[in-house]
Parts: sequence; C-alpha cells; structure tokens
Amino acid sequence: MDFNKHLIHITKSWDYSYTQDFKPTKTPSGVRDIDVPVNLLDMLQKLHNEQREANLRTGYRDPKNLAFRNSRHQVPGDAALNRGLKRVEATLGFKQPVTFHGLRHTHVSYLLAKHCDIAYISQRLGHSDVTITLRVYQHLLKSYETEQAQLAVDALGAL
Repeated sequence: MDFNKHLIHITKSWDYSYTQDFKPTKTPSGVRDIDVPVNLLDMLQKLHNEQREANLRTGYRDPKNLAFRNSRHQVPGDAALNRGLKRVEATLGFKQPVTFHGLRHTHVSYLLAKHCDIAYISQRLGHSDVTITLRVYQHLLKSYETEQAQLAVDALGAL
C-alpha cells in the first residue's frame, strides 16, 4: 500500500491450494497499481494495526506482516471470506448475498455507471486486453452505448 499516492500495488497473488504462500499473478498484466480512496487505505491501516496488536498479545510474530489472517494465523480462504461477508450482508438486510468475486463485478458495474473509461477499468482489473473486459461486461455497456450514441448525434448535429 502506498499511503502517499493512494495506491495499492498488486505484485503477486496468494496460493491457497498448494504452498500457502505468494505466487506470481495469473498473467503479467495482473501486476498493476490500483487507485483507491484515502478512507479505504485508512481502514486497511487500522485493520493492519489491530492485527499486529492482536499478534503481539498472543506472542505471534507474522513473518510476512500481513493484515488478513484469521485467529489461527492463516490467510482466510474464499469460503471463509464469503461466510463472513454473508453474515455482514444479512446484518445489513441484503436480500441477495454477493460473494467476494461478485464484488469485483459490482465494482465494475459501479465504475461503468459513473462513466469510467473501459480501458482504465480493464487495466484496473488486470486484464491483458480491453477486449476481455468488453466481452465480460458487454451486457452492462448497452445503456452506455445508447448514451454515447446520443452524444455523437448531438455533436454531429451541432456542426
């Protein structure tokens, strides 16, 4: 995390299946910097500090200095994360729970609705080519397409 530039550097992924350690990203384009709001970095820093304090109380020294470990000092897997997320969603009254992977899609839907450029979103997701992003999210681009068509017609009509 880069607190000065408000970035999260994605340089590797976690291997839940075999080594329980870091591994290279799936593709070279997976290595990227993600712009994030300051308040997210503040929350992550708070979480990391709380994790460090809990570790000190129990005498555990995290050799990787991670913020996301469970009470057994393991990096939680997809199933555990989704169970925790489901509990939070139930508390908040969500009618349809969303998985963590679903949050990735929700994130894209939100950025598209806010008119973020598809090429930027593609890079943010770590897609090697914008056509991957276009193919996956084409259904969300229909309303954007209509809006862009109207902008083009207005621009050409103003000539």
